[in-house]
Formats: sequence, C-alpha cells, structure tokens
Amino acid sequence: MLNAREISERSGYSIGNIYHYFEKIDDIFIHLLLKRRKKHQNYLIDFINDFNPEHGVQALTESIVDSTLKQLKSANPKILQFALKKLLNKSKTPWDIDSTIDVLIEPLIEARKRDQTQSFRVVESFELHLILRFGAGLLTQSFC
Repeated sequence: MLNAREISERSGYSIGNIYHYFEKIDDIFIHLLLKRRKKHQNYLIDFINDFNPEHGVQALTESIVDSTLKQLKSANPKILQFALKKLLNKSKTPWDIDSTIDVLIEPLIEARKRDQTQSFRVVESFELHLILRFGAGLLTQSFC
C-alpha cells in the first residue's frame, strides 16, 4: 500500500501539501476516482450531444457501454474496489454515490428529440434516472 512519503516522491508534492488537501491517504484514491468518473461523464455528455441522430438508440447505447467498459478496464480493479469501498464507508448517504450519472439525463432526452430513427423509447426523466443508475451499478459491480 502506498504511504504519504511514496505519494510525495511520485507526485512531486510535499507531504505537508498532501495532508493540507487530504485528511487521509485514502482520500486521495477517492478524489482520483471521482475525478476520473466526472471526466468520463463529461466525455459521454459531449459524445451524446454530438451523436448522429440517424444511427439510433442501439448504436448510441453500445457506444456508451463500450466506452464505459474501456474506461473501467483501464483502471486497476483492486484500486477501484478499494476506492469505492472507502467512498461508500465515508458517505453519509451512500445511495447518492451514483447520483453523478444523472448529468446524462438531459443530454439523453435531447438526443431522443433529435432522433431520426424512431428507435428511442419515450421515457420520463425519473425513469431515465433509474435506468442510468441501474446500468452504472451493473457495470461497476462487474469490476469489483
């Protein structure tokens, strides 16, 4: 397991600076996990917004899943599992951990409006919320 000295040497930041921003070393892994998740979600928002409306919902869904699986596979599963457990243990509301995925709701609704294939099922935003969280949970659990 990494300690503060090793992180300091690898990152170039002083130990004092590390502890100024992070209470515990575990918090660094949580921070990196959330930062990586936000970066991927921003990528997905751009991807959905730029998606060709002539390709349909199946192509969009496959692209999103493939991209997410690729992103998950690039992470060390042990570190991912460690960070998720720490994040869940620290959270006062663990059911909100996946709430960050809700940023995809509006882009997906807009993609449905642009759709020219009539392949998107009309769903309310609360249904899309449940679908996204369920899918995120399945993908995350498959790697932990």
